[in-house]
This record gives sequence, structure tokens and C-alpha cells, in this order.
Amino acid sequence: MASLAHRRSRLASAWSTRRRMGKFTATASVTLFALAVLLIFLAPLAYMSLTALKTQKQVQDPDSQFLPGSPTTYNYEGKDYPLLKVPTEEGVREWALFKPGREASDFIDPASPAAGPIHWVGRWRVLDPAYHFDPSLDNFYRWSARSGLPRHYFVDGAGTVVREVIGPLAPARMAQIIEELLGPA
Repeated sequence: MASLAHRRSRLASAWSTRRRMGKFTATASVTLFALAVLLIFLAPLAYMSLTALKTQKQVQDPDSQFLPGSPTTYNYEGKDYPLLKVPTEEGVREWALFKPGREASDFIDPASPAAGPIHWVGRWRVLDPAYHFDPSLDNFYRWSARSGLPRHYFVDGAGTVVREVIGPLAPARMAQIIEELLGPA
């Protein structure tokens, strides 16, 4: 009898564990599905926000990345050279294209420019350029100038919203502060 009761309690606990695991799986599945729908719904908003931070040149660049970025250059002996990602025996390195050639090119290593040009055999046109993060607020400044947005919403070129900085002040005092910041219109 004791073994039968012991067996029933084991079966009941196994059934209870399976039931809890089934409940967790159902809840997790619904949550994961809701997050996927939310991500798909908000993806265009994220893309639009990142694109708003790009310049016209960054948008038109065929090698452009998802984030706003500009090609990196390296100044060597007073002249700027583009940085390219060059495959080497030690891995991919970022070198400045010093003297381009059809089948072989010369590069400068920004980490050790004193070493001089490095001869690399290969076609430089198939190499990817190196980019650096370079967001721009120029689109917003051009928009505010064209659309007639009231001048008192922005402080100088920094783009700080005056209303957020000043907070709940009396309108007369707020106008006085704006005039001090921006000067006469």
C-alpha cells in the first residue's frame, strides 16, 4: 500500500511539473510573438530615425552602413588618404591607400607610419572602406529654417530645446531668458 501511495505522489508531481512547464512554454511563446510583432512594427521608426541623422552624401554612398557613418581618412605627409580594410596574414587591417595600382598597391599603416609604404598584391577596388560613426543634425537645422519653425525653440547651433531647459517659468521671464540667449531677432 505504501508503495502505491508513493507511486501516485510521484506521478502527481510529474504531472504537475509538466503542467507548469506547459504553462511557462505557452506564456513564453505568446510573449515572444508579441515582442516579434512589436519589433516589426517599430523597425521603420528606428530606420527613419537613423536615416534622419545621415547627410545626403552618407545616404547616397553605395558602401553606406545602417548607422550614420563616413569613410575614415588618414593624413600622411599633409595629404588625406582613404582607410581600407585590407586582408593580411595577421587578419584584416585598416591601412591608408597610398599609391593605388591595378594588381598591386602601396598602403601606409596608421599604427606605424614611419615604416613607410607597405606593398600589397591584390585589387584595391574590391576592398571595403573603413567607416567611423558620424551622425549629423544638419537635416533638422535646414528643416527648422525652411518650415518657419519659431526661432525661440532652439538655442544656437547646439540644438538644445529651450523649453525643456528652462522648465516651468512665467512666460515673461521665459521670453527674457530667450532674448538673452539668442539676442535680438
